Amino acid sequence: MKIVNQALLKVAEEVARRFGYIEVEHYTQNLMKSDFWGTSFYATKQYVESEYKEIPTFEVVKYILPVFEDEKDENKSRPRIELRVRFRNPRIGIYFPEGGYVGLEYSPEGEFKEAQIFDERGYDYLPVIKEKVAHWINKLKS
Repeated sequence: MKIVNQALLKVAEEVARRFGYIEVEHYTQNLMKSDFWGTSFYATKQYVESEYKEIPTFEVVKYILPVFEDEKDENKSRPRIELRVRFRNPRIGIYFPEGGYVGLEYSPEGEFKEAQIFDERGYDYLPVIKEKVAHWINKLKS
């Protein structure tokens, strides 16, 4: 999972830099203490079954696009980038400034699992983001 985590961090940073997002959170999460029951269940199971009793962790990051009060549109999702773990699968979610959303989920080993897309712009960004993640996973594995 560490390689997938690092790959998602690289992609999040690249997208953030390109669109002008700022980092507002960055910490290492103990997955056994996750707010989501499915993640804490799988992390605890992994810990109990592991030979070395290493606590499962994940580097979480969140970026937002700064918006002035008078520019806020309550009808639109606020542009942001978030990394998290759902059950045992690392996930990146990107809300783009001009609309659209891409959410990609991977297995801990780096295999693509599923995608969520909102808006037509999400369809445009899906192959680009998926390719960036694949590039970083392959680069970090070698």
